[in-house]
Amino acid sequence: MHAYRRLLGLPGVARLVVAAAIGRLAIAMLALALLLTVLDHEASAGPAGLALGAHALGVAAGGPVMGRVADIIGGRRLLLAGTVVHAAAHTWLLASLVHRAPVIVLVAAAAVVGLTTPPAGPVTRALWPRLVPGEHLPTAYAFDSAMNSAMFVAGPLLAGILAAGISPLAAVVVAAAGKIAGDLLLATSPLVGTAEPEATARTGSRLGPLAIGRVRVLLGVVALDTFVYGALEIGAAAAAADAAWTATLIALLAAGEIAGGLGYGARGWRGGRLLHLAALHAVSAGLVLAGLAGWLAGGVVVLAAVFLLLGVASGARDTVTQLVLGETAPPDRRTETFGWLNTFMWTGYGLGTAAAGRLAELGGTASVYLVAAAAAGLGVVVIALTAVRTSAGSRR
Repeated sequence: MHAYRRLLGLPGVARLVVAAAIGRLAIAMLALALLLTVLDHEASAGPAGLALGAHALGVAAGGPVMGRVADIIGGRRLLLAGTVVHAAAHTWLLASLVHRAPVIVLVAAAAVVGLTTPPAGPVTRALWPRLVPGEHLPTAYAFDSAMNSAMFVAGPLLAGILAAGISPLAAVVVAAAGKIAGDLLLATSPLVGTAEPEATARTGSRLGPLAIGRVRVLLGVVALDTFVYGALEIGAAAAAADAAWTATLIALLAAGEIAGGLGYGARGWRGGRLLHLAALHAVSAGLVLAGLAGWLAGGVVVLAAVFLLLGVASGARDTVTQLVLGETAPPDRRTETFGWLNTFMWTGYGLGTAAAGRLAELGGTASVYLVAAAAAGLGVVVIALTAVRTSAGSRR
């Protein structure tokens, strides 16, 4: 853990991490808080699903745009202005909930909240290469990835506690306040202020980082990874005997991700990072199949052990993905690149949960794991081919 103590001991990094953690916790809270509030008001899953879907689509669509603007005008200016607009969007959403507005108004407000979400995550990830030496970047990105996983475990838990103890609407209020406070704390961080854009010509085409082949490949593989994650969440529910086991499986997956990310960043590793990425994808694909075999042979207890191991591999894999993506992106397009990362993550996750839910109904639990394994296997092939081409090109 010495590497992490050294990272957090750098001037200003502790404040940066706290600000990022608050914002991510708030985002993780909002989905469940909004779901429970709409269910409480409408007594129907249909409007709740529409509101959550609109919010997710808004986040996915707005991320790259916000990231590009941040690269042009600077993270601090974008976060300060964006937080004001985002606060107004949250005010509209809360007013719609309090006054029980028509569903179409509620869905529109949720979409605007998603669309105006300031890119705190991309801004933070784009900062790491400027803040820490190259040899310590794995530690920074590992900590960032582990923190993200931890907040997305704690967020729904806190939202559930607030909803049960006070009201679902109170959870929405706390989530909104947390996001605004976290983003303002991040925007006023001295480290964000020192990373303003230089007055140089911007590189690349109008496509931005998507004009770079390796960036497109990495983002496509990220979508496959989150497709698998979404499918596994549905697979956990389909395989478990009850809600407690479902929650246990997902918690083990998340705990493994935190441990895997921190473990990877705690030490140096030999070999190229693309090779690491290919190997970790291969392990993940094998573990998805092992999960199916374990569930068929030994039931949910064996599946639980596999989910923990799968989480470890996934946490390390996600850390390496951020490293390679950050190295590949042009410095003046880095925030936009990480904005696209969020978009592809949300898209893959949404497709994975939707496809797995349908498959569970039509083909049973085994079909969910087989499709997840196929998506993971495709990721292995794509990354392996990219690693081979890169290695061949470097020898020329």
